[in-house]
Amino acid sequence: SPVGLLKMKALHLLPPVLALVASAAWLGSQQVRLIDLEKQTKVMRERIATFKALPAEIKTGRSFVKEEDSLQKFLLEDGSFDWVMIAKMMGQSQTNGVPLDMKAFFKIQEMILEMSVPGLEEAFVSIEGLPLSNEMKQGLQSHLMGVFVQKDPVAALKRFQSKLRDPNGQMSWHLKSAFESWMKKDQGAAMAWFDARKKTGAFDSKSLDPSSSMGRAFEVRLLGELMKSDPEAVRDRLAKLPDEERKSVITSAAMINQGRGMSEDYLALIRDSLPEEERYEVLANAIGQQVYSGNLPTLSEQFKDVTLEPAERTAIIEKVVENFARPWNRKPADLVEVYAWAEKEAPGQAAELTGKTFAKFAGHRNTDFQETFQEVMKAVEDRDKPEILDHFATSLEDPERHLESLKDEGLKTIYQDLLGQIESPSGQ
Repeated sequence: SPVGLLKMKALHLLPPVLALVASAAWLGSQQVRLIDLEKQTKVMRERIATFKALPAEIKTGRSFVKEEDSLQKFLLEDGSFDWVMIAKMMGQSQTNGVPLDMKAFFKIQEMILEMSVPGLEEAFVSIEGLPLSNEMKQGLQSHLMGVFVQKDPVAALKRFQSKLRDPNGQMSWHLKSAFESWMKKDQGAAMAWFDARKKTGAFDSKSLDPSSSMGRAFEVRLLGELMKSDPEAVRDRLAKLPDEERKSVITSAAMINQGRGMSEDYLALIRDSLPEEERYEVLANAIGQQVYSGNLPTLSEQFKDVTLEPAERTAIIEKVVENFARPWNRKPADLVEVYAWAEKEAPGQAAELTGKTFAKFAGHRNTDFQETFQEVMKAVEDRDKPEILDHFATSLEDPERHLESLKDEGLKTIYQDLLGQIESPSGQ
């Protein structure tokens, strides 16, 4: 898109280390879960520290990075934030990909992260009365809400209680994160508040689809937390739901919980609630998501207190390695990590899973098949495991389409021989 190209161009004009810190998004401006919001805050704090530590000549070495400290233009005479100016800066950052005044940008971020709960409450009131478009107001509020939720999730829920009927509003994701955080800190109080709000109709919306309501989203987060600590309470709550909702809600709860906190009671709940094939799929998808928020999960440690059926374990492992190949920032050389992981988590399957991971990457996100194929060949050579190549070849979707990507004649010949073996496995 034109905006995306502008962002890339702006970032490429910066020294590499400055491009890294400049790529930080405004905290809380995206739809994220609690775990992601916590990570976003950590990353922002790290980038603020990195920016502070940069030599002055790097910080001011480009024309669109102001040399003077212009923080004052973002403050009112009494020292409080000028939210109108900050909203304009946010808009410029989103258009250009980087703030036009990075020194002020990082200082403002630092000050917002340190705001008190009363200070945040006052800011929300101030923003409501500003001469800004609704979109700009919502952007500011969403940004502040990311900090508010982490400082006081209960206050955040009460302050924006009127938004509980709007499942699609900018605040909806923050309110879900706030409830999730409250559940982790005080299950009893959070559940009592939620059930009381449901009785008063606080979650009732005009949507014809009850599955998209905020009440449903809160119930899913509540059950996800209870599954780890009190599966019997989950059964009691499920029993009160309409038949058509039970399966959907328990599936969503397992997914949002990402399978963490697994116990025999937790596993029994999933098995009792879902048909066999759906149970495999739910467990696989839920636990496979851990790759996105961390890395290859240590399943042997995670499941040391439970006994998985072979089909459940197989489905989970297949999904983990499939998801490992999906992130945009994954490089072909990273994929060989699967081999060492599988030796511990799926003994006897290391070559198969490594080959399948490279194949999934080649079909899903790969932009340079030749580089991927070179890494497959390197993995085979380093480990003396030709089976990796066999599993790679047989797992590729539409393998013929990759031929034109191979400019190296030696690699192309090897790949053509490989395709011939796939087509004639008996060697005839």
